[in-house]
Amino acid sequence: MKICNAMLRILPVTIGFFGCHADPAKNSATFAGASSGGWTTTGTKSSSTSATAGPAFAVYPGPAESYRSDRYSAKVVHQGETCDAFVQMSRNAWKDYPDKTGHNFELASMSRENHWLTFTSADPVKVLIHLVTARDSHESKAVSVKVLPETGATTRITEDGCVELSITPAPPATSYYWVCINHADGEQYPLFVLVDPPETDIPDPHDPAVRFFGPGVHDIGPHFHVLAGQTVYLAGGALVRGTIDGDGPGIRILGRGILSGEDLQGDWLRFFRADGQKEGCAAKPKGWLPPDGWTPMVWMPDGCVVDGPTFIDAPHWNLSLGKGSDSVVKHVKVLSWNYSTDGVKPGRRGLVEDCFFKVNDDVLLAYNSDITMRHAVIWKQMNASVVQLGYGYYGTRRNITVRDIQIIRDETQWQVAARGIVTMAASKGNTFANLCLENITLHGDTLNLLAIDNLNRDTPWSVKIADVTLGPVDLTLKNVTVTGVERGQYGGWMADHQGQTMRSRLRTEGSGSICVVFDNVSIHGRKLTGVADFSNGLETAGDVKLDFK
Repeated sequence: MKICNAMLRILPVTIGFFGCHADPAKNSATFAGASSGGWTTTGTKSSSTSATAGPAFAVYPGPAESYRSDRYSAKVVHQGETCDAFVQMSRNAWKDYPDKTGHNFELASMSRENHWLTFTSADPVKVLIHLVTARDSHESKAVSVKVLPETGATTRITEDGCVELSITPAPPATSYYWVCINHADGEQYPLFVLVDPPETDIPDPHDPAVRFFGPGVHDIGPHFHVLAGQTVYLAGGALVRGTIDGDGPGIRILGRGILSGEDLQGDWLRFFRADGQKEGCAAKPKGWLPPDGWTPMVWMPDGCVVDGPTFIDAPHWNLSLGKGSDSVVKHVKVLSWNYSTDGVKPGRRGLVEDCFFKVNDDVLLAYNSDITMRHAVIWKQMNASVVQLGYGYYGTRRNITVRDIQIIRDETQWQVAARGIVTMAASKGNTFANLCLENITLHGDTLNLLAIDNLNRDTPWSVKIADVTLGPVDLTLKNVTVTGVERGQYGGWMADHQGQTMRSRLRTEGSGSICVVFDNVSIHGRKLTGVADFSNGLETAGDVKLDFK
């Protein structure tokens, strides 16, 4: 079964996609529309009380015209049929929040917009991309193009300035790409083509345990409450504004739609810009955490599954799953602007796989044991890290694996403390054993590969412990490639380093130790066989052991 826009526009009538409107007073969902039942990849009708699989190919409508990109348009060609595709956009939220002097560092150092196209395909496809207008004196046609990651995709520019992107998916894996058109324009106004594998578990809208949101825009507000065993389904073409709090195990958030925090992020941006002192925002907005706060986008206990949605414009954390265990996050796309919009905090035995992240804080919070993150594409924005080990915590974490990761850009310019690929800002006895990063490629320059301070010092987030005993941090880097160099400037907590060349650092003190194994690690084309192979050197302090293979 093949589904293009023309079919998806009539989904509420034909194949079981319901419009859903939330009643904030009741904090429950009510449904509108009628349907003849479910559907499968073969088009065969299924039971109205059971889940079904999605089609092998589907292009979704936009939730509303106001979300349409004014820079890019696209069509998708699948098995000879051309479908119009809705390219969405989100403008850098810092644009409206300069500091008291009128400066706007975040807007200047980050991309100014996000543009993205999501669809489903198990088969080879071509995406035809046009520039819509010559906005801001930029080119009206494509004159150059690159795509990252490079695996499974090729590009060419046609005579009329169209970019033709050919993609060969390999389900069940995802195919997530940055299509950089016209050099700097493509960095300031990036386009992401995000191709998911077919859905395997579309729930029945009539099931009383399902909160089903069909195509269109829906407002649920902060803290949409979901109970144990319930499913929230965001259909392709749906944009739901609000946040979701879970109460009980076994909750699922599924679908190819969008959960947006756009209506909530403004107060948080004002708070961070003014350090909480600006008039009208003298304290953290609406509290810090549920049930009073607006954050995070998703707050879930044990055994939750988040599979498929896109999360945009978060006010604060995105996927906070650390209060439970055995969480699964798959096929998720996360794009946000604000500080503290961390990507994902898994609980014990958490799995994160086949995801895309462009967030402005730590991508992975490695605060629990037995975590696996694999097959991810990451655009690292100006703040924080890809893997964060802590801001002054205690306890033992074991068996954390991060592998098969493509970091397509690192736009960080300033090292103020814990910014880099793997970082630790401070420790109050936080120890790590069997922590491994494997098969990692970082395209271009980076601020720091490693910025680990196993030091007893206070941060705004550290726990308060009188007697601190630092422990070991053991880390293995295997098959890690940085194609560029380390570069940037020092400031903030690292102001004492101003004027020094940017370089990785491993620092500890007292009873603390750091042991790093470098197994086939290269920076700027040079394999690391010793400290001398770091292009800018390596800063160490305390009990630091290095093993080069």
